Parts: sequence; structure tokens; C-alpha cells
Amino acid sequence: MADFPPFAFTTQESWYGELSFKSAEDGSAVPLTGRQFEMHITPASSGAQLVPPVVILTMEEGRGLSLKAGDPGTIVFRVPRTVANAFPRGDYTGDVLEVVGGERYLFMPVRITYAEPSGLRSYLSRFLGVGVSFASRQQPIYTPLAVPGREGRPGATILRGTVPPVPADGKDGDFFIEDRTASGQGRRMWGPKAGGQWPGTPWNIQVARYTDVPGLTEALDVIEFPNLAAAQAATIPASKAFVRLAGAATAGDRGAGLYRRLTTGPSNGVWFASADGALWELAETYVSLQQGGAVDDGLTPADTAFARVRSTARTIRLPRTVSGRYRFTESPGFTERTLDPDPDVALAGPVNFDPTLRTRHPIRLHEEREGDGGAIDRYDYWFMPEWGDLPARKKVWLSGGDVDTSTVEAIDCSTALAFRKVFANTSDDWIADTVTAGAADYVPFGLTTDGNWHAGFLPVRGGDELFATFDPGQYVRGVFVRTTNGYHVFKAGDTGLAAFSTKIIGQPQETIENVGWFDVDINPAWQTNFAEYGLRLVDSRRIDILLNGTEVFRRRLTGEVIEAGFGALFDRSGVATVRSLSRVRTRQAVGVRPLNLLIVGDSRLAHLHGSADFWIKDALDGSLGILVQSIDNRAVPGETSGEQLARLQAQGFQNSNNPNITANCLVIGVGTNDGQTLTPVSTMVANVRAKITLAKNNFIPVVLVGFDLWYAKGTGPAETGVTTYASNLSAPYRSALRRLAGETGVRYVDLSKHNAMYRSLVNADDRITDPRARDRLHHTAYAYRVNAVAIAQAITAEVAPRMTQKVNDAPFPLVGPFNCLRNGWTATTAPPTYSISEDGFLTARMTLDAGSGAVKANGTAIFQVPPNLLPSAAGGAVRLTGWNENGFVRLVLDGSGRLLVFDMGGSSLLAFTLTYRLH
Repeated sequence: MADFPPFAFTTQESWYGELSFKSAEDGSAVPLTGRQFEMHITPASSGAQLVPPVVILTMEEGRGLSLKAGDPGTIVFRVPRTVANAFPRGDYTGDVLEVVGGERYLFMPVRITYAEPSGLRSYLSRFLGVGVSFASRQQPIYTPLAVPGREGRPGATILRGTVPPVPADGKDGDFFIEDRTASGQGRRMWGPKAGGQWPGTPWNIQVARYTDVPGLTEALDVIEFPNLAAAQAATIPASKAFVRLAGAATAGDRGAGLYRRLTTGPSNGVWFASADGALWELAETYVSLQQGGAVDDGLTPADTAFARVRSTARTIRLPRTVSGRYRFTESPGFTERTLDPDPDVALAGPVNFDPTLRTRHPIRLHEEREGDGGAIDRYDYWFMPEWGDLPARKKVWLSGGDVDTSTVEAIDCSTALAFRKVFANTSDDWIADTVTAGAADYVPFGLTTDGNWHAGFLPVRGGDELFATFDPGQYVRGVFVRTTNGYHVFKAGDTGLAAFSTKIIGQPQETIENVGWFDVDINPAWQTNFAEYGLRLVDSRRIDILLNGTEVFRRRLTGEVIEAGFGALFDRSGVATVRSLSRVRTRQAVGVRPLNLLIVGDSRLAHLHGSADFWIKDALDGSLGILVQSIDNRAVPGETSGEQLARLQAQGFQNSNNPNITANCLVIGVGTNDGQTLTPVSTMVANVRAKITLAKNNFIPVVLVGFDLWYAKGTGPAETGVTTYASNLSAPYRSALRRLAGETGVRYVDLSKHNAMYRSLVNADDRITDPRARDRLHHTAYAYRVNAVAIAQAITAEVAPRMTQKVNDAPFPLVGPFNCLRNGWTATTAPPTYSISEDGFLTARMTLDAGSGAVKANGTAIFQVPPNLLPSAAGGAVRLTGWNENGFVRLVLDGSGRLLVFDMGGSSLLAFTLTYRLH
């Protein structure tokens, strides 16, 4: 290999050099006329780093590179002294590059030494000429700035096609790739072409199957195929006991599996025969429907595939490869099988579920089965892994408070009802009525046009529920409640229109509220002509109206409930029949009750990932019959009580997304921002009171949520994030909210009892230590869940309250149809009152005045307790002692509720305390 041509220059001269190119064959000059060159002069160095040139000489006029005059085979280069003096002293490489079509190719590298005169070891004239000869066997020399060499003659071409090449394809020296992948085969290469012909035998450059490689089949224990069709078409050596498929229809379609050679017939449903006649059976116990040939496109029936895999394994994979829906035309046999579906996999068709079926993940079922008249019924159902779980993994444990002690009493309609009538809408006087004799389980009201309400009544107390049905017909039905202040009736025609009327004693006309409920227009079962009617007495003043066990209306009454029943309005001819009257005595108001919750608040209740509203729904939905239909969360971070009030007044209680939905429970979360902005406590209380009043005017129960504490912002290096204020001044706000709840009678949730921030927020390593706080003020997902459970418990107390017969200091009715006073006796300035304990004991305290006209004879009835407060028949008459101005007086309360007096003498005042067990 020849060395680089050398040049040496000193700092006292300009650079000048000649490169003369001659033919190696005859020594004649190589003409360079018309060719373009550049010379890149670069400091000599080694390594991977690219070194930029200090100067680039070109053949443009005055740019340092040219052909020597009269000698077109010699290149001359020049660098003026003034330019060269700026170069560092040392060794350089001068790369002569030929420029062809915008590309640069190395033509000749030279070596240059640049030094002070004293630094040169030998002296070379500036006019030194260097001869360069080329020979075909010489190799190019590459420098740190080398580029690809000059383009040579065209080489061989690689052609492509899907069939073997023919003589007309390509030229001598070319190669040809035959692509056979479309037919499931590998690629082959032909060539090189010589003498106008292609070689007769190609060679494999890609294989589609192991058998394509000579000798490889015999070397492997397990042979792989891309799919079932390829395996069926293969001739597999007899020495092979196993084969593996990469897929069923195509590789990677989740139908892969290991198959074993059989010596007898197959023992399961997933098998195939290869081209040589051998039988191969799936050798796995964890199989997929794809291995049986299923396609999850929602269209292709999976019945045959399931039958195959069912006989193969007890655990069946259901992969999602297309739409994730497997369709069945008949119910598959799921007995003692476990399904293992991918997420979002569903089954469709007439699917039944054997009790022994298990699933490892939730799976949706699009059930389709033939209904009445040949119509196809379609509905969705979820099968969950929790069902059929092991006893050791039990999640729900009932306690004593979960025991249902409800009792059901079948009412004998022929003997137990008191029938009364009243002129509808205007009269207060219920008078005794006579109805057509019915039977124990029904009452037929023969309708006329007298304009009266006719009804059969039972004495009732808090904790009672009454249920009955009406025969279909075009008449107005009524569910009645009589109280010490008047009566109320839920009245409904036969088409779904309903109203709740209230007639207070002394008022000239009843007041009417329209009542509506869901599905009344589209589901006949909810229409009043077909629904079961129910009345729930939550306590002695609160009632719920039920249709089909679902609450459609609730109201707090102004008087104490005495009796209730069912009847009809006589405004037409016909028969209105009440059937199957029963009474349930319970302590928990369980039954479907739709909940449409409205939340107003600040960042403590605002909607975000993992926030309280999600966990409130999770806790409530399905508990005690609560059906969460909607949660309208209007909580806005940073809002004060005044801003909340303004928005509630402007937007009302209609759902933000569906104005046809009205909230039936309001949650108010307030105080944090009032405290931080130091809003006067009295202003906050006034704003919250206004919100509560607005809700109560719309008969919407309220849960008031008092805020918990927050941290003051510290000064440590980790004390970044939200800035808080007045963390030490929040107590008056919390106390005022709690008192306001007491004054207004609403539920109160004190978050400071559930999420008190009592730890130091950061430790010595500046790490947050309180799991409840994420930034001194706002909660973590853990704290949101804790808060939500507390709020859900309060909401439950409002929408599904514990039923009770307990009464505290209620007055006996002394006027109207249930006036208790008899035979001229009157009450003193302290009216007689009674209380009822949870276990059914009544305690009454009375001071009565005989006055001048009262009857005092022994055995005179001076007081009649209401029919719902009669004493227990098992205890017999209740005997007690009272006292008057002159001593003691004997009293007897008989089984009909009459209080008889003895030994009254000439005294006028009588005081006593009466206790007995209720009937």
C-alpha cells in the first residue's frame, strides 16, 4: 500500500503544492479537464470524534485549487501565508475530493506538516512536485474525514416476484426472490443469472414450516405450525410425539396449543388429523374457546367450539381477539366449569347458568331467549367471581342489628275494619258506613254517586306498614291516614295520575299535591290500575306511600296518626274491591326507594377521581332498598356558604343534566372556606339556614356536613402546595353549624369525628405522615371514603329511617272526631299527654277537671283513649289510683279503652299517671 504524498511548509511562506496524476500502464498524464475537486485540510487526529477542516479549497476562481496551466493532469493547491499563519502548528491531512452530482468522493489524501523553520527536520522546496500513479490492485486510503469512494460500475440487481423467474427477467449476475408467503410457504432465492439463464434449483431464505428445512424436522422433539390448517396439511415424521400450533385460524389468535400423537381414538373434543393420517389431541387442561375453533365476533356461533373444549378441560379461557362477544344458539353446558374471560368479554344467546359454574373475572351476559308469542327477550346480566366463593373468603357478616324481626298480620276484612265515609274535599265528619259483606280477604265497595270517600280503617302506630291491592277498574282509589288534625289521602285513578290531599279540621277545602313516579308511562306494572299499594308509618307523624314496594311519596304530618286504611271515591257506579289487606310490623324501613341526591359544597365534596360522591353511591346503592338514580354534585372548590346559596337559589333542585329529575335529598357541605376567609359566623349560619329552609319548603330532607380540621402551612423544605388560613379559628364555625342542625332538625355529620387531622403533617424527612391529608387542606382517597361512609349513614337515616312506635310527650286529641274527653270532663291548662316506649309501653300523665256539669258517679267513663292506643287484651283491665283534693281515687281502664272513675266524691280535679302495654 502506498503512503500518503507528503508536503512540508513553514510559517514564513505560503502553501503551494502540485499533485500530478499519471497512468500506471504507460506513464502518460491522466486528464482531469472538466472534473470538479475540493481539498479539505484537517488537523491529523485519531478517534471517533469528527474533526472539522481548518480550510476548504475549491476550484472556484481565487479559492486555492486549480489545474496546472498546460498540464491538465496536475492539480495545484495554494494557501496564502496570511491564512496559514492562523493554523495551529502540526500535522495535517489534505483530502482531495471529487464532486460528482452534488456528492463528494475521496480522490487522493495527502499529508502536510506545518511548523516554524527550526522545527523542520528536512527542507523541501515549495515547488516540489509529487507524482502519483494508480494501479488496479491498489487500495484507497481513508483519513479521519474520509467519505465513500467514487461510484463504480453498476452491480447485480435483486428482483422480486411471487412465481419463479423466467429467462426474460433480469440480466446476468442478478438474483431473484420468490415470495410465497401468501400461500403459507417461505421465500426462495434464485441466482445468480448466467448466460441468460437462471439456475434450476433455488435455496430457501425463509421457511414457513420446520419441514422446509432439510434435517431440522428430525432434530426437533416438538414441531411447530402457524395454524391448524398447516398442521393438517403436513406429513409429520412418525418419530415425533408432539406438535405445537401458534394459533387456530391464524398465528397469535389465542388458539395456540400443544398436541400429542394418539395411538387410539381421541379422548376429548379438540383434535385433528395430519396429512399422513396421524391423530393429534390437545394435551392441555387450560384451554380457550379459540382452540375449539370459536371466533369472538358476536356473529359466529360458538356452540360447537364450546362443546369441544368443555370435554377437554374444566377451566376455559375466553380471550378477546375481535369484539369479545361469543354468541350461542342454544344454552351451553356450564356444569362444574370455570370461565376465565378477558376484560370486556360477553356471552350472547340463550345462556343458562348452572349453580356449579364459576368465573375468575366478571363477565357480562347478553341473554337472549324466546319469550311469549315467539318474541326474543333480551337483557343483560353480570356473573361475578364472588358468587360461589370459598367459606373462608366470606365477606359479609351479619350482626344482631341485621336481624329482621318483622311480623306480618293478615287482616280479616270482614271483622277488623271500621268502615266510615266523609264527603270528599270539604267535610271533616267521618260517619259510620255500611258496606256490602265481603270475606276475610277482600272488601267490595258498591260504588254510587254520593260524592263521599268510603274506606275501611285500622288503628295504626309508628312501625306499621299496610298493604293491599285494588281490582282493576275505572274508579278513584284512596290510601287514607287519619290524624288528630284531620285526614290525608293518596288518591289515584286507573291511568297513573295521582295526588296527595290534606284536609285539616276547620279548613274549608283540602290542599292537593300532584304525585308522579318513574316508568308510569311505559310500564303497566307501575300504573295505578295494577300496582300494589302500601302505606308505611315511619313514626307517629311520618308516612311513606309505596307502589309495588317502592316509595313514591313521603310526608311529615302535622298531627299524630290514629288510624289508616283503603277505600274509594263514590263518584260513579260499579264496584271497587280492596283485596289481601295485611299489616307488617317492622323496625327497619326496607323497600325500594329511589334516591336522587343533590350535593352542594366546596372542595371537600367536589367531584374528582376517588372523591366522596363515588363512595357515597357505593355505600348506598342497594342498601336497605335504596336505588341511587342520580347524584348531582354541584360542589365547587373555594365556594363559601353565600356563593352556594346564590347558586342553589338560581338553579333550584332540578338535576343539572336532566331537568325532569328533582332531588329528594340534599347534602350541604360548608364552612371550610367561610372559616378561611373569616366570614362572620352569623353570616354563614344565615346562609345555611336559608338553604335548609329552601329544601324543607320543597319537602326535601337535608344532611348538613360539618367540616374537619386543616393544617397550617409550615416552613420546612417540603411545605409546598396549597396555602391555608385561620386553621386555629375554625371552632366557632363548627359549633355554630352543629347548633343550627339542632335548631332546624336536620341530620348533622361532624367530619372532625371521622377525619380529625391530629398528626404532624410532615416528619423529619419532610414526608407527609397523615394518610388523610394530601396537601394540608384536601383529603386523600382514603379520607374521602371515610367521609363518604359517615355521610351515607346520615342519608340512610333520612331516606330509609329506622321505623319506630316510640312517641315522646304527644298530646291526646281533645277536639275533633277522636276527642278523648267524655261526660263533661275537661282538661286543665296542662293538657293530657302520653309517651310510647320502643317496646310498646304507654305512659300517660293527666290532670282532668270535672267542673260543675261533669258526671262523677262510680263507673262513669271520663276518658276514651284513641283506637290505636288500646291496652293489650292479654293483660285484662288496667287498675290504678289517682288523687284529688280530698284523697285517692280508683280508676279502671277497660279493654275498649274507656277510663272509668270510682270514689270521686265531690272533688273537681283528678290527677294520675297511667302505664300499660299496648294492644
